[in-house]
Formats: sequence, C-alpha cells, structure tokens
Amino acid sequence: EVCRSPDDLFKLVADTHDDDLFVIGGQEIYSLFLPFCDTAYITKIYADGDADKYIMNFDTSSEWELAYKSDLFFYDNISFDFNIYKRI
Repeated sequence: EVCRSPDDLFKLVADTHDDDLFVIGGQEIYSLFLPFCDTAYITKIYADGDADKYIMNFDTSSEWELAYKSDLFFYDNISFDFNIYKRI
C-alpha cells in the first residue's frame, strides 16, 4: 500500500490486521514517523557522500539499542552493513 499523507497511513493502520508495517522514505518521512516505530532497519554505508539530509544516529540515542548487526559487505569499493535497532 502507498500512503501519501500521515492521515492515509493512520487510516491504513486502523483498517489492517497486519502487525508489520514499514515506512520507507527520506529523512523527513523517517523523522515524522519514527516516534510511532518500535524497530528500525538501518543500512549503514561507509563512504564519503555529499548528502544534505541525515537520519538520527541510533548509536548515540538512549531510546534505541542495537539488536542485530550483519557482517560487513562490499560492492564497488563501498562497504556497508545491515543493522536492526529496537526501541528500549
């Protein structure tokens, strides 16, 4: 399902019986919905990039703890890993 507003999402959540819903978007979308999330799936890319937006640093947050960290992967000289954080 695609939701185009917070109201659309909350209506979908109220109408569904699915416990697993995922919010996918950019920094503004993540910041808007993060207070409603209990799990965050974060891919960390270890490369110098020229980004102008960033999501919060879960490693420095007292509200989240690292529940899983994958091995380090490499693709085209870029390293990355997959992380799962749980709200404390």
